[in-house]
Amino acid sequence: MKRYLLVLLIAFSIVGMGCEEMFQGQVLEIDLPEHEPILTPYCFINDIDSTVSVVVQRSQAALEARDWSSPLYTITDATVELYKNGTLWNTLPYDETIASYQIQMNEAFSVEGHGDSYELKVSAPTFESVSGVQVMPNPVQITNATYAANSLIDEFGEQLDKITVTFTDAPDEGNYYALSVVAEEDWGSNELWLMNSLSDPNLTEGYRVILVSDELFNGNEFTINAGSYRNWGTTKLKLTLSSITKDEYFYRKSLQTYDDAQESLFPEPTLIHTNMSGGLGVFSMMASSEFEIIL
Repeated sequence: MKRYLLVLLIAFSIVGMGCEEMFQGQVLEIDLPEHEPILTPYCFINDIDSTVSVVVQRSQAALEARDWSSPLYTITDATVELYKNGTLWNTLPYDETIASYQIQMNEAFSVEGHGDSYELKVSAPTFESVSGVQVMPNPVQITNATYAANSLIDEFGEQLDKITVTFTDAPDEGNYYALSVVAEEDWGSNELWLMNSLSDPNLTEGYRVILVSDELFNGNEFTINAGSYRNWGTTKLKLTLSSITKDEYFYRKSLQTYDDAQESLFPEPTLIHTNMSGGLGVFSMMASSEFEIIL
C-alpha cells in the first residue's frame, strides 16, 4: 500500500510541475510575412435563377481586423468575364446597389447549357488575374417526397420531423447533390436546418443543406432521409434537389466544419474550400428540380 501511495505522490508532483510550467507560459514573438492581397471572387450559378452575380473581394491578413461595412474589401474596378466552351459569353458590369457584378440571364441555363463548360475570369488593377472552370450539371428530378411529423429522435431525445426525397442517380459518373427545404407559412417562409438523423453514410450535413455523394449507390434509385425540427404554422414545404459540382460539395462541407469549430472550446483552424486558380474564392454551378408538399 505504501508503495502505491509513493507512486501516486510522485505522479501528482510530476503533473503539478507540468501544470505550473504550462500556466507560467512563454511568449514568443513571431514576425509574420507581409500579406499580399489576392482576388477572392464568389459566384454560385443556379440554372433556375434569372441572374448571375459575382462578388469580388480581396483577401485579408491573418491578424487583420475586418470591418464588414468598409468598402476596402470589395473590388469595384474588376473585369469579370464568363466564357462558355472556350468563347467569351458575357462580361458582367458592376452594380453598386448590390456591391457585385451582375447580368440578367432570361432563363438561359434552364433552357440550355447543361453539360457545357464555363470559365469565370476575374482581373483587376494591381492584382494577379484569377479563374475557375465548372461544367453545368444535368438536373435530376424528384420522383417522390414525403413528410412525417415527430417520427425521428435526435441525439438529445428531441422529436424531429422526417422528410424523405427519392430520385434516380445518373449512372457511370460521380455525382453530388444538395437538398434544401423551405417551409412556407401565412406570414412568410423559412429555410429549415436539415440533419442526417439516421446516420446514413451517403449523407453529410452541410451548411443549411443535406449533401449527398453517389459513391455507394451510383446509378440506382436513392432516398434521402432528413430530419428537421418542427416549424409550427407550416402550410407547405418547398423541396429543392440540386445537382451540384464537386467543388460546391466540398465548399459546403468546409462551411459546416467551420461552423462546428466555432462551438468548440479549442477550435482548430478551418480551411474553406476554394477552386479559383491564382487566388481564393469559389466558382460553382448547380441544376435544380423542385417538389412541393402541401401539409
